[in-house]
Amino acid sequence: MLKNINKKIIIIISIITVSGFGHYTQAETHIPGGIIATDTTWTASSSPYILDGYTSVASGHTLTVEPGVTIDTHLTGDSRPALDVENATIIMQGTEKNPIIIKDLWGLSLFRATGTLAHVKMSGVEGGVGLYESDVDISYSFFKDARMAFWINGGLTMISSSSISGYESGLFIQNSAPVLMMNNPSNHSFVGNYGIGGIGNALINYNDPFSATVIVTNSSFPDISTVAINNFGAKLENTVIAEGDWWGSPTDPSTMLTSRIIGPVDYTPWLLHEPDLTEPEKIICCSNILFIPGLESTRLYRDEKGLFGIGTSTNTLWEPNRNDDVRKLFLNTNGSSSDTSVYSGDPIDNAWGYDIYGYFMKFLDSLVTSGSINSWQGYGYDWRKPIPDVVMNSEKKSAMLATTTISLIETVTNLAKSSKTGKITIVAHSNGGLVAKYLVKILSDQGRSNLIDSVISVAVPNLGTPEAIPAMLHGDDQELAYGLLLKTNVARQLAQNMPSAYSLLPSAGYYSKVPGSTISFATGTPSIINNGSYPKSILSFADMSAFITDSNKTNTRVASSSSDIVDPIKGNASLIASAGNLHALLDNFTWPSSIINWAIDGWNVLTTKGIIYQKNGHDTAKTNMGDGTVVAKSAIDGSVNVASIDLKEADNGKIEHANILDSQAAQNTIKDIVQNKSDQILQIPSVTIGEPDYSKESTYLVLSTHSPVQPHVYDEQGNHTGEIAPPPDTEDLYTAYEKNIPGSSFETMSKTDTDYDSYIYLPDDGKKYSVVIQGTGLGSFTFDIDRMRGGETLNHAEYAGLPVTPLTMASTTVQISSSSAFTNSLVPLSVDVNGDGQTDITASHDATTTMTTDGYLDILKKTCDTLNRPGKNRIGAYTYCRNLLKRIDVMKDRIKNGKAKNIPKNIRDMDQYDKHRDWKKIGDSDRQAIESMIDGFIAQFE
Repeated sequence: MLKNINKKIIIIISIITVSGFGHYTQAETHIPGGIIATDTTWTASSSPYILDGYTSVASGHTLTVEPGVTIDTHLTGDSRPALDVENATIIMQGTEKNPIIIKDLWGLSLFRATGTLAHVKMSGVEGGVGLYESDVDISYSFFKDARMAFWINGGLTMISSSSISGYESGLFIQNSAPVLMMNNPSNHSFVGNYGIGGIGNALINYNDPFSATVIVTNSSFPDISTVAINNFGAKLENTVIAEGDWWGSPTDPSTMLTSRIIGPVDYTPWLLHEPDLTEPEKIICCSNILFIPGLESTRLYRDEKGLFGIGTSTNTLWEPNRNDDVRKLFLNTNGSSSDTSVYSGDPIDNAWGYDIYGYFMKFLDSLVTSGSINSWQGYGYDWRKPIPDVVMNSEKKSAMLATTTISLIETVTNLAKSSKTGKITIVAHSNGGLVAKYLVKILSDQGRSNLIDSVISVAVPNLGTPEAIPAMLHGDDQELAYGLLLKTNVARQLAQNMPSAYSLLPSAGYYSKVPGSTISFATGTPSIINNGSYPKSILSFADMSAFITDSNKTNTRVASSSSDIVDPIKGNASLIASAGNLHALLDNFTWPSSIINWAIDGWNVLTTKGIIYQKNGHDTAKTNMGDGTVVAKSAIDGSVNVASIDLKEADNGKIEHANILDSQAAQNTIKDIVQNKSDQILQIPSVTIGEPDYSKESTYLVLSTHSPVQPHVYDEQGNHTGEIAPPPDTEDLYTAYEKNIPGSSFETMSKTDTDYDSYIYLPDDGKKYSVVIQGTGLGSFTFDIDRMRGGETLNHAEYAGLPVTPLTMASTTVQISSSSAFTNSLVPLSVDVNGDGQTDITASHDATTTMTTDGYLDILKKTCDTLNRPGKNRIGAYTYCRNLLKRIDVMKDRIKNGKAKNIPKNIRDMDQYDKHRDWKKIGDSDRQAIESMIDGFIAQFE
């Protein structure tokens, strides 16, 4: 609204009715007239208030009129008093059921006052009130038989849902700033009998000497007998904007407006029907929020005796700082905790310097601060337990020696009591969504679903997820499977008897709704894994369960040891059966119609869709139709409303399953749902309504290395994806890595705790990537490049049989321009075997490097020679490996004379792991470690 004068007033008139004015039910309160010199309230119990004389509110004071009050006068004619508010405040806020009635006053005058009027019904006969030097904003309004209904001079006045009748002019605006009028009822248009030259006026805009802008929209002027808009004295730039109004006919208003409009008025376009003036339903907003976190995202504790048995201390078992903490969380074969003293705390904000839910919790805090909700609460729970136990049983909480319990249903009830709506909204992430679904089912069965306003399920594995299969059987990629990183063999032992882990496996519903195999066996798969008893492609829950538990009697595999993570572990038959029963219930669950349900899924991040067993281990098939952990089909299943986030586009590609609640896209979507503004979700960048476009299944690149090496990839902006140094003081808990290249991901497939294959996934976008491969042990390594789509290999290249030492550095670049140019796009791999900065081997793709035994021994000699060089701050040569040089020469002679025929094979099969060293930076202990490695290798042949 434009403002062009100093004295300003805003008037808002809305949803005006002309129903009866009611009747007196209380004793009269007479106001003798004069000045109201204190803050005063007129109450319904003392109504009606009879003005016996002219009454004014003194400067600086407030008159408050409660709903249901009637203001009247017993006087007639010109003796009727007025109510005057000058440099003061009047608050008249009635309700639809209890309006404020004003009858037969000479007028209500506001001079440089602040006025708030709602649900006021005003009727009179003559005189009254106009608008002078005022800003006017009128909405949901109409005037009937008005004779200059309001007179307001300056200040700020807001009038809404009010009616006016019996005055000579509907609205008089003189020397006013901008005016906005809208939504005036069609059957009670602006009608007046007072005018210039005997012409009645619905609206008079008197502009001299000031200019004004008047806008009238969504209003009705059906009475052709009166002047609708009198804009006399106005210049062309002060045209009244009367667009979008009803003039009594759908035809061009110009045929009937000659005598109804005075002065410049713009009426195009016009309404073709009467405007809809129904007062919008008032929505009470918004419900308190209950946040239910995902698996392994609640802290778990145990109270223990203090040092020397004195006092009590609290040991945080999760998030752990050593593997022994996790071992204390192991469960019995029936799924119960081996240690009954474990109890749960709150959802994890951050761990080891990495954000878990900290940013999201601050977002929820902002909803409280802004007044959208009264409060929110996170429900931490023991995520190891079966989902029914989490919902139905009390959660043990403890603070030192005092033990308390609280249940999820109790939490819902208490949170609803303090909510503006008497209900709650549940925001659930990952496994928390399965908890939320079971919770709603139980409340529905109890007839208490009215406690829930809405449920927002974010990245929830409603039908399970194939990611859980390699995680359970081999301990693969625990960050993506469970949200936090952990040493592989310990994590697998934890999952083996953990009921909640089994409910993450693909359900029977998954196999009926999501196409493709979740487990497959390539030619050459060892018979110990599958001797033909299981189909080559597993496509059902029954076959998956049989393989995981190895329950097929014709194929009995040897149970792998805790340290053997190459062979699959044997799953728990009773727990997988229970998980199947749970999903049979949840997969067919229908949300109550009274509960608004939204699923927020992420896609465009490579996500495991199946595990593939091969001759030498296993691999995974990927699809970009998921969030890195949960495929989109599972995340949206059973939901009435769906919002899909393109995670490649959101937040610069740094978002996936584990941190999806950190994304602005997810937070803005949740905010719009909570505030009942879901129609605005389409305006959020990277978010679409409905399922992802499955036709956009994209190609991707896979760069894999097969130990003992460590790969690193950099894009042209220097972003890195690969391993990094883990946070200090984390023992051997986990392998840390980063994924800073947008759209990239990183996985390891472990052979042992220290030996694993690494996979780096990159967008197939034609961009140039630099690859650096660091040696971590003695032996040979292979580097593969694959171009894939949906788990299917489109192009493949391999650099095989390359020698490696702990000082090896290999490098190349990868830039694939197109599928047809895949082979021509590849460049050789430069290998500096001994870390002296010189290229020893230039390897081409698909050509296995033939390294003779004699050649490999020469490499060991060069490695020893490099170790003997002085460091940057050292003087002189060193004796490391000098004794080994002579022994290597002896070994070479023995091979030459045919006395050590088994050495070549042993060199190829050798797999001694150690972390990579830069010879210029290594200290004495590292040099000695490498010397010992070489010494051990040579000793086996002497």
